[in-house]
Amino acid sequence: MAAIGEKDIKALIRNGDIGGAFLFFGTESYLKEFYSSKLKDKAVSPDFADFNYHFFDGASCTLEDIEQAVEAFPMMSSNTCVFVKDMAVDSLDEDSYEKLEKIVSDVPDYCTLIFYIGKADSLKKTAKAKKVVSLFTKHGNAVELNKKTAYELAKMLVGAAQKRDSSLSQRNAEYLVSVSYTHDMVTLLNEIDKLSAYAEGREITRADIDLMCVKTIEANAFDLTKYIISDNFDKAYETLNMLFAQRADVMMIMGAVISVFVDIYRVKVSVSAGYRDTQPAEIFSNYRGREFKLTKVSRQASALSVRVLRQCLDELHRADTLLKSSAVDNRIVMEELLVKLFVAIQSRK
Repeated sequence: MAAIGEKDIKALIRNGDIGGAFLFFGTESYLKEFYSSKLKDKAVSPDFADFNYHFFDGASCTLEDIEQAVEAFPMMSSNTCVFVKDMAVDSLDEDSYEKLEKIVSDVPDYCTLIFYIGKADSLKKTAKAKKVVSLFTKHGNAVELNKKTAYELAKMLVGAAQKRDSSLSQRNAEYLVSVSYTHDMVTLLNEIDKLSAYAEGREITRADIDLMCVKTIEANAFDLTKYIISDNFDKAYETLNMLFAQRADVMMIMGAVISVFVDIYRVKVSVSAGYRDTQPAEIFSNYRGREFKLTKVSRQASALSVRVLRQCLDELHRADTLLKSSAVDNRIVMEELLVKLFVAIQSRK
């Protein structure tokens, strides 16, 4: 059996099927927090939580502590809940794993045991991690909650707007995700809160999004790169000028632009080698849960050769070194970099 997802854990909680052991893991922190809290609240009444809810910091507790809490009978209630946060279950020695197996396989009917893994790592990178997931799958539920795709996030935002007595089209929701340049659900839901309050019950428009949602430096860096690659010098310069007008830190601008070009380069060499455009996510750990960054730059990657991209990266490296090593006019360095990148892009023709 495989790990279950959002739809399944939602159904289990709704139907009250909450006994036994649960392992929450994956790359989406918001969903892990949301559903593990829902599960805890379903298992234990707030009126008697002091007696029946047991929380353990996985970094400092022992398996014996957990076992004792799991076996404790409920008081003035029919259920207990044991919540273990961030225990390194994929680093246990053989004796400790056997102890964990004994606990997980023998949870009393009245107890809900929750192991919560806060790290974005999905517990699938090592044999030990897979073994732990298999353990919970066999004797309870392994709940894997990962980052949503841009389409899924947009669909969620449409529903979130409706719950706030506003409306948002799928197209504008996708635009909001694009402008935010993030797949972080907390950030996006905060934007919906702000937009719904501003719209006061009417439909949220693209103009509202442009007015209320300030683009991140990453989003502006992506736009800047897009304009460079499409030979639109005026828009590229306008974007750079806007960043300086906003007093954005020049090193943050540089870092964000370099990041976009590195993403493009990695996609390009992957596709050239016969792999998918998201293949770098399986090689470089910093893309875990952020695969959307690779999908977003795939069009730019198709427009440039590996040679041109290497030339652009060389120019970015030189400018970055110059900014860090000498007392220079930051704006002049960035404007000269813009020209050099345009020259490099022009050489593809």
